Amino acid sequence: MQDASDPDRLFDAVVIGEYERAFSGRQAHLIIPQPQSYGIAVWLPDADGPVNLADSAHQALIMLKGRRSSRRLPCRSPRDRRDSGVEGELRSE
Repeated sequence: MQDASDPDRLFDAVVIGEYERAFSGRQAHLIIPQPQSYGIAVWLPDADGPVNLADSAHQALIMLKGRRSSRRLPCRSPRDRRDSGVEGELRSE
């Protein structure tokens, strides 16, 4: 966000690959307009391109994703997943 206001920045878009890791609840409605105000497009794969908060379909998508992300349990770290996988294999032998 710090470079967003720099007219000589080297990017013109931000791609949110995993909504659930980027936003929770209504955060997207508060954050997405900030880079857009500097002419930076915010892309969501589920929106098939740049987010347009004036589009009712995009608003509905963001509300749905926000509700889902609020209900998700915290992710375990890769180490936790790896360790539990090894323990599971050892128990089954």
